[in-house]
Amino acid sequence: MSATVTQGEHLYKDEVLEIEPHGLEHITEAQRHGRPFSLFTLWLAANLVLATWVIGNLAVGTFGESMVGAFVALAIGNLLGALLLGLLSTFGPRLGVPQMVQGRAPFGLLGNLGPGGLNYLAGIGWFAVNTVYGTFALAELAHLNYFIALAIMVVGQVALAVYGYNMIHAFERWMSVALLVVFVILAAFTFTKGNYGLAFNAKAPVPYGGEVGGFIITVGLALSYAMGWMPFASDYSRYLPRTVKPSRVIWWTALGMFIPCVVLEWMGALTVSIRMPAATAANPANAIAYLMPGALSSVALLAIAAGTACANALNIYSGAMSALVIKVEHSAAVRALVAGSIFAIVTAGILVEANVTLGADKETLVPAGEVAAAAVLVGLVIATAVRFRLRRWQAAVVVGFLGGLLATGGSNPNQAAAQYSDFLLLLAYWIGPWVAVVLIDWYFKHHGAYDLRALYDQRSHVRVGMWAWIIGLAVSVPFMNQTWYVGPISSAFPQIGDVSYLVSFLVAGAIFAIFGRPTAGLAEEARVDLVGAAVSGSGSGAGADSGYVAQEA
Repeated sequence: MSATVTQGEHLYKDEVLEIEPHGLEHITEAQRHGRPFSLFTLWLAANLVLATWVIGNLAVGTFGESMVGAFVALAIGNLLGALLLGLLSTFGPRLGVPQMVQGRAPFGLLGNLGPGGLNYLAGIGWFAVNTVYGTFALAELAHLNYFIALAIMVVGQVALAVYGYNMIHAFERWMSVALLVVFVILAAFTFTKGNYGLAFNAKAPVPYGGEVGGFIITVGLALSYAMGWMPFASDYSRYLPRTVKPSRVIWWTALGMFIPCVVLEWMGALTVSIRMPAATAANPANAIAYLMPGALSSVALLAIAAGTACANALNIYSGAMSALVIKVEHSAAVRALVAGSIFAIVTAGILVEANVTLGADKETLVPAGEVAAAAVLVGLVIATAVRFRLRRWQAAVVVGFLGGLLATGGSNPNQAAAQYSDFLLLLAYWIGPWVAVVLIDWYFKHHGAYDLRALYDQRSHVRVGMWAWIIGLAVSVPFMNQTWYVGPISSAFPQIGDVSYLVSFLVAGAIFAIFGRPTAGLAEEARVDLVGAAVSGSGSGAGADSGYVAQEA
């Protein structure tokens, strides 16, 4: 295969100290670079964070799961999640487009707005979650006020995302080595002090459905965490040469995900069995500092803060990509309708949540007025992404700014931990059926080949994938089981835990497998012609939009 740099195409290639000029555009072969091993260091560094450790802590400390049960459940959830992430990462080298752009094939341009908008919110939410835990560490290390430490964390993380793909990969590569050293030392302390014979705790804060229910929910927590990365997958592989072997992409991605997640989550579970002061155990950063004596505790806290930046650079970057995906090139009336619908749904959803939980625990709830204000702010930001032309770096700043605002409500460690577990389960609710649809479309409907021009077609389309996704979500509602909502089936059979993500995955996948059809104009393997593939406003460089003609043969 040969490739040429066409007129007007900027050769970003592997420049690290340059702001990435591309947004949603297809990455031509002339711009491709890197090796699949870079995916291992990227996902390794992104998951060596406190938020990963907290999942194991929740399994044993909140849901009361036995230590052996937690270890097995966490391994199962992470194995499934790592393999799915690896499969999705193979789309990048083959297509050269961001993950949510690929979603237009089974969902259609307008049908893709739902997953795109939710992924935009997920990027903001994950940024807030990780920033809260990183801020705990920085505040403890430097003896700073929580909000001052938060401001430092937000500015540094946004800067990484603004620079883009190459800077993120370079940062993750170097940080993977440093973080690995620190967490190996921490693991030595944790694995030697933990109680491996800890039994199921029926007096835990939320012992859903006994030990079996706790086991299922723990699998769901680990899988949900991995699912949070899945709509981002090919964003970080789309610059790899098209000729790389898919098997190498799958295994380097899966190993980079599985190793840090399962080890840190096991460490989080073991921490519950180690005696420490209650105030220390409530704050994850303090708990880790407690395990490592003297100067080593400061090193651990520094690693936690730095690790937060590794994860959040990805959250901001991919959240920004989704902000560009939900921009539609239609009449003002259509844009206003889409923006208004998203605004109304988000506002109503958050207000309903506030009303349902009101009175449960007044000390850990955000006042209803603040919830309403946050809903309005979120709705306005989404409406802005739909209505206005944002460049990639501008969208990254918006994601970081809003995520930072949400993180201001995380200064209470107990509240942050409770909200984190619910947030993870909510992610699986929409991502599970989305994954089923895109994988079936890619592997069975299109056999790994798309007409890329169709992905940038700005005409209104709603395809079968959207209906399969919606039906899968609707059918799964009775199986939901968490503090915000318990469905009738989960209420009647608490021992099954929360299997809604599995139900939605299977239902959506079955519907799309039966009724889904390939898009017209299947791409030929030998040739891809893109004419004006760039979406207006999707680039990030100064000056005009970076539209181009790319030819690969």
